[in-house]
Amino acid sequence: LALEKYADDSVKLVYPTKGENRSPIILRDIDKDGKEEAFAFYSTNTDENTSVLHINYICWFNNEWISVSDIEVVASGVESVDFQMLDDSGVAKIVVCWSRFSDIDRHFSIYSVNKDIMSEVISGEYSVLTTYDFDSDGIMEIAAVHLDRELKTATASLLALSESGFKVTGSCELDGTVTGYYEPKISKLPDGRQAIFIDAQKSTGVITEVVYLKDKKLVNAFASKNGKVTENLKTLRASTVLCGDYDNDGCID
Repeated sequence: LALEKYADDSVKLVYPTKGENRSPIILRDIDKDGKEEAFAFYSTNTDENTSVLHINYICWFNNEWISVSDIEVVASGVESVDFQMLDDSGVAKIVVCWSRFSDIDRHFSIYSVNKDIMSEVISGEYSVLTTYDFDSDGIMEIAAVHLDRELKTATASLLALSESGFKVTGSCELDGTVTGYYEPKISKLPDGRQAIFIDAQKSTGVITEVVYLKDKKLVNAFASKNGKVTENLKTLRASTVLCGDYDNDGCID
């Protein structure tokens, strides 16, 4: 009802396609005041020809839901919505991954809520993205891979949120001859370190990229000893079987 009051009756709810939060209206006590807030994803009739989506922040005031903030985004859909502690403020940020017009042309936005106002902190481009506390400091980092099909380059970057925006705390090159990615998985290596396992599609089959932190640097497990990255043939298989813990030993195979 609050959304209809704000945007009239032409509201069309937009469902996230991936992740744990698949509802177009997500309830979360993000500011830890004991009351849930609502985050609604939608489009309107006037947006259909302009590829515009909205995220609307709705709060409970005086025994009714009231829309207090609305942000427009150029996107074709909502990939995923997550709530993560990205800094030491004690308040989670909203991480929204938006789809654009191809399977690797994606856009992520980080939103914060302060005094009932929602605002975008920062945004960026990515092909595949995940979050994890890789350095075990209680604050999540963002791991993003960007694939440039024309240049045939792929880069994995570890991003940490700072007062001035995102800081790249590590990066490494990946196989740039892939054509797309599957959803990344996070699991431990045999030595106990956490790593990102990313299955990628090639014209000849599927490979798995493995990225982890070593001496505070982001490392491609299949790079040569001098750090040079060539085409990843070590994990290439003709079948489309993806990596997974098939023997239930707690490690990705």
